[in-house]
Amino acid sequence: MKITKKLVLWIGLVLAIAAAPAQAQSTQCVSNAIASGTGNAITIPLLPCGTATNLLILTLSATNTTTSPTLQMVGYPALPILNADGSSPQVGELSGAGAVVLLTGTGSSWKLLANGLPGVAANLAVVTVSSNTTATALNDIIRVNATAGPITIVVPRALGTSLLVKRIRVEKIDTSANLVTIEDDLGAVVGYLVTPYPGYGGGWLDVEADGTEDEVYGVP
Repeated sequence: MKITKKLVLWIGLVLAIAAAPAQAQSTQCVSNAIASGTGNAITIPLLPCGTATNLLILTLSATNTTTSPTLQMVGYPALPILNADGSSPQVGELSGAGAVVLLTGTGSSWKLLANGLPGVAANLAVVTVSSNTTATALNDIIRVNATAGPITIVVPRALGTSLLVKRIRVEKIDTSANLVTIEDDLGAVVGYLVTPYPGYGGGWLDVEADGTEDEVYGVP
């Protein structure tokens, strides 16, 4: 057989590829699931990587009403859902039907990386209250537990301006019949939160203060 220069080059290339070290295979595993069960005892189908899933994109079906929610995958025991720092989530932190949260599996728990509130970016300043409260510029989300009685939340108009509107989300996280009233600093009622709202405790309202008035959007 006549060996040409081109054939020699091809043989050299094949040998070089064969001798090259194999690239490490990625061990990252990303899955998505839709929650079933309740807001406190979430169930999901079996994931390809089980509890070793690096990133689980989970669509919620309800809000947690305790600080000890669990996530159970088919064929596995129920594991606690914890914040990224290992602390327990607040009541209402897994915020309702349609919200998308990001979790990572550790084998013994599911760590909450982002609590995607419907229509609101995660990692905002969140406060939970159980009495009458006046919002401040530091508040992004106010979660109201009205189990003990009706509560009024005041959102001052001066928190924002016409050029820089301040938006605050007010959520009712309990399932009582007690009313949550939202007022501006003049005492004018701008909205109510009532019960029930399926899958989301008592609902939520986004309040926008623009220096002149408060406007509301959401699901009362």
